Amino acid sequence: MKRLIIHTLALLFTALSAIAHPSFEEGNKYYAEGKYSDAIKAYEQVYEDGYQSADLYYNLGNAYTKLKQTGKAILYYEKALKLEPGHEDARNNLEWISAQTRDRIEVIPTLFYQRWIQSFTSLFQPAGWAWITLLFEWLAAGGFSLYLLMKNRRIARNLFYLSCMLVTFTIIAWVAGSGRLHQINRSDSGVIMSSSAVVRAAPNGTGSELFILHEGAVCDVLEQDQDWMKVRLTNGKEGWVEAEAMEMI
Repeated sequence: MKRLIIHTLALLFTALSAIAHPSFEEGNKYYAEGKYSDAIKAYEQVYEDGYQSADLYYNLGNAYTKLKQTGKAILYYEKALKLEPGHEDARNNLEWISAQTRDRIEVIPTLFYQRWIQSFTSLFQPAGWAWITLLFEWLAAGGFSLYLLMKNRRIARNLFYLSCMLVTFTIIAWVAGSGRLHQINRSDSGVIMSSSAVVRAAPNGTGSELFILHEGAVCDVLEQDQDWMKVRLTNGKEGWVEAEAMEMI
């Protein structure tokens, strides 16, 4: 619980600081003037100073879209949605620019319970889940205190059941918050940046060629072997690609 609160406050602080950073407004000014390369430099300065936010990544994605750098644009839209899954502008722009990529990768539907869990944990940011966890924890503590003081057996029994239910809700909220925090902090997917990248059967240049990915393709990263990464596509295909050909989300 303590770890969840600390990480939540850190994320909230960096998000607010990113928007308040002078380079963020400078980037907005350059973008409005059509100076997209300068806007990117300004936005990246915010990131280099240790701050991040969904809006910062969204703006970077927009600037790279204007420069027709598809891979970078997809990377930053994905980063924005990683921090804020409900960012509709980032999602819409990502869908639009993904339709411009060369690869048409079939998506294998996830199991219903996996979709349900992901949707449930994404209902709130870690900060929201942390407050909900604390609320249920306080209510549960108050319920148990009243249960111990209550002399009426029927009311005491109901208070006990209610407190147990609140403890259950506390655990659920804590697990959901930890899961959401894990979704934000994990780095197990990437975007192909090179115009084309050969995916091989082994982590070396002599491995047999399996298929080719192009700029903007998104892959799950399963493991790394020196300068090679084992990737998996949404259609289940796997193989090894050179690490320099992609950037992690």
